[in-house]
Amino acid sequence: KNAKSFDPKAKIKGILVSPMAKVGIEVIIGTKIDDQFGPIIMYGLGGVMVEILKDVSFRVLPISPSAARKMIEETKSFPILDGVRGGPESDKKSLRKLLLLCSEIIEAYPQIEEMDLNPVIVHEQGLSIVDARIILKKDSSPT
Repeated sequence: KNAKSFDPKAKIKGILVSPMAKVGIEVIIGTKIDDQFGPIIMYGLGGVMVEILKDVSFRVLPISPSAARKMIEETKSFPILDGVRGGPESDKKSLRKLLLLCSEIIEAYPQIEEMDLNPVIVHEQGLSIVDARIILKKDSSPT
C-alpha cells in the first residue's frame, strides 16, 4: 500500500519478509578468481567497516581448517570477536566453518566467478548471512 502511494505505477509482484537478525559482529567473506593466483578467499570486518578499515585477510583456495583460523586471527579486528566492554564472545567456530564451506563451494562449482557474503553477522551462537551475491563466469551456464 505504501509503495503504491509512493509510485502509483509500481508493479508489485510480492514482498519478502524475513526475521530480523540478532545483534552481532558484521564480517565479510568474499571469493573471486584472481588472474595470477586462481581462486582466492577474503575475510574481514563487514558492512561499511571493510571499506573504511581495509582490515582483511586473503588465502588461495582451497583452505584448511588451520588456514581458516589464521585468516580470522591475523586481522587487527580479531579481538572484537572476543567481546568488548563485557560484551559476549562471538561464535568463531561457526565463522571458521563458513570460511571452509565457501572454500568447498568454490571447489565444487568452478563456474562461480565471485561470491560475496556481506554482511555476515556473527552471534554469540551461530551466524546470519544477511546478504549474498554470486556471479557466474560469462562462459558458464547454471547447473
